Amino acid sequence: MEHAAAIGRAIKKQRGQWPAIWLERRTEQLGLKMTRQAIADLECGRRRFVTTGELLVLAAALNTTPVALMLPNASDEPDNVVEVLPGVVVTGFQAVQWISGHRGGFTENDDEADEDADAVESTRRRAAWVKASAEFDMELLRGWRQLDVLDQRRTRIVANGGGKLTPDELELLDFYNAEIENLRRLLRTLDEAAIRPGKHA
Repeated sequence: MEHAAAIGRAIKKQRGQWPAIWLERRTEQLGLKMTRQAIADLECGRRRFVTTGELLVLAAALNTTPVALMLPNASDEPDNVVEVLPGVVVTGFQAVQWISGHRGGFTENDDEADEDADAVESTRRRAAWVKASAEFDMELLRGWRQLDVLDQRRTRIVANGGGKLTPDELELLDFYNAEIENLRRLLRTLDEAAIRPGKHA
């Protein structure tokens, strides 16, 4: 669990172009001074803790909410998961619901937590599947681009030769023809074998 590091990153993002000295003065005005060094340590991950009082005053100084610093991404997207307790991983939306009091906890006796755990595992698997599919599509795209490059080189050889090619050009043309055919065959095979989310073999 790296809650302090996540809060530090959120503080740095919320602070934006404002210098650390500005945030130091704002927290001092609010009654709990956070020094520039403490802010820098928190933002870069050197500081491993944040007190409740510090969290509240930092949120107020940055004109945001404590939960926005704790969980800046409150979406329910499958790949947006956070560890709310040691070994307990849920989506950002579920974590925000819990912290804001709109749902129960995540204990072993919590039926809703069990359902959430199953849902999170399912969404994580789907996210991994989607990622793998996207990477596979990128590989296919690179292959088709390589095919286009080879085809352009072959076309240039034919165009430059003016209908009469040298033995070296003929040999290179044969090489490109063979490479293009092999690559086309490979890409067709990969495309037919591709498994997408929602598509079953």
